[in-house]
Amino acid sequence: MGETAAEMNAVLPPQQKMLGLASRIAAFDRALTPEEVAELLGLTKVTILRWARAGRIPSFKLGTQVRFDPRLLAEWVKVARGDPRRPAKR
Repeated sequence: MGETAAEMNAVLPPQQKMLGLASRIAAFDRALTPEEVAELLGLTKVTILRWARAGRIPSFKLGTQVRFDPRLLAEWVKVARGDPRRPAKR
């Protein structure tokens, strides 16, 4: 699925862009960049990097670059939004 966040957002009608955000994030088959996460969440890259540094959003470092696991990020979105469909805590 080599699509970028911008390409995925571009094909959705405006009313559906916020629906199923966690599902759309989880559909990525590769680590996401701070720019992609910022675009998906409607935030700035600076905010995403600050949150990652502070541990407010799940992230990992690949050398000196910050990346985001789409499955962990999708779960984080569900918890942050209070999604009742999220899995129970273990």
